[in-house]
Amino acid sequence: LDLGCGTGSNSTLLAARGARVTPMHISPDLLRHARRRVALDGFGEAISTLCGSAHSIPLPAASMDLVFGVAILHHLDLALTAAEVHRVLKPGGRAIFVEPVRNLRLLAPLRRLIPYQAADVSPFERPLRHDEIRSFASRFTLRQARSFRLPFVPALRLALPRRAEPWIFRSDRALLQRWPRLGHLATVMVFEIEKRR
Repeated sequence: LDLGCGTGSNSTLLAARGARVTPMHISPDLLRHARRRVALDGFGEAISTLCGSAHSIPLPAASMDLVFGVAILHHLDLALTAAEVHRVLKPGGRAIFVEPVRNLRLLAPLRRLIPYQAADVSPFERPLRHDEIRSFASRFTLRQARSFRLPFVPALRLALPRRAEPWIFRSDRALLQRWPRLGHLATVMVFEIEKRR
């Protein structure tokens, strides 16, 4: 299940690696784009789209081996979504998520002072904190988690030529490996959870 599949770019990548993929999104418009991408990429047989909410996934219990999501949880009610991901996963099934994170609580009041809000921002949308991810994962076994992208990365990507990107990302990785506590400042987390057997 490609949860919050957007235009289906990750769905076709998963299908290319042999998965039978169900891209799901709440937006029929985005699903139309996903179906077109699937057809153009030649994966019509391996992929069938599903319109629905992550708060009430329209799939049977224990029907999925894997749930995959990129930048989706921060749009959602985490408790409802965790319950649904748990319900649709088979015992031993896994979920992998990539999410924006902001752990510095000092910045939260500053964000509320910014009056502008885009029209398409969802009601729950905000970067997640590590404690929210731990709470989401609490009914599962947390297999691994890794932080990426210290705050300097976006600034350097804007300031330096494109050929510097490999150096920027190597520096980010080296700093986080050398000083793991810097992970508290990282702005992206990838985590993998497993439904207990």
